[in-house]
Amino acid sequence: MSAFIVAKRYLLSLTSCAYFFAGGVLQKKHRPLLYDLCKHFGFEGASSQQMRPIPLIPPVEVTDLFPVPITPTLCELQGTDGNVSLLELIIIASLAKQCSPCNVLEIGTFDGRTTANLALNTASDAKVYTLDLPPEGLDSAGLPLEADDRKYVLKSASGERFSRLPEGSKVKQLYGDSATFDFVPFEGKMDFIFIDGSHSYEYVLRDTRTALRLLPPSGGVILWHDYDTQSWPGLTTGLNELFQSEPLLRGIKHITSTSLCMLDTRIA
Repeated sequence: MSAFIVAKRYLLSLTSCAYFFAGGVLQKKHRPLLYDLCKHFGFEGASSQQMRPIPLIPPVEVTDLFPVPITPTLCELQGTDGNVSLLELIIIASLAKQCSPCNVLEIGTFDGRTTANLALNTASDAKVYTLDLPPEGLDSAGLPLEADDRKYVLKSASGERFSRLPEGSKVKQLYGDSATFDFVPFEGKMDFIFIDGSHSYEYVLRDTRTALRLLPPSGGVILWHDYDTQSWPGLTTGLNELFQSEPLLRGIKHITSTSLCMLDTRIA
């Protein structure tokens, strides 16, 4: 590569940086780049450690959730960045099998790995609804997103893992922003809800309050993912706040050795 081309590229990079820091960062679509730059130069790690809130939700042992042993049917065991852990997948699938819900709602489809296992462990006539924010909705989200949410939204397709299974016919893929989506048709009908959408403080508050409206009078189960993790302090702060302030959420438990939280209103 000639010295001229190298110099030209550096000059273009410097010009772009000057634009970015002079005013481009004011554009919403550019703001996550500032966060990525901070991570690249090592400024993110220390601040995240300081920001990580103390978990306040009381623990529950996995064994206490299953007084009678449950053997779930599992698929798509290989996980990737953004998926639940294998232990978490086993717990979610086991709870679905134990609860035998008629209607399941998942907020945050991603690649459909958890969706597939929910479909496998519910009755043949159960319905699994899964809501995902499409890439074109990133810049018009109704509430602030976490910077790292973007990489899980910017994908070629939602739900690839469940779509290749026969049980995928039980799944209804929905697209939209959980902050603005019309949930009225689902109110009082969803007896098993898994919240794993945007991990921002604002979204965990909104999605949790939405989930409470969707539970039937007889109660149901709500699960949250990524509580008490290094990467998502806003989610932990939001759930801590809800646990302390909302009487309906005083029964939340943090499942030990996982980042899952669970509320079972059937026994509250």
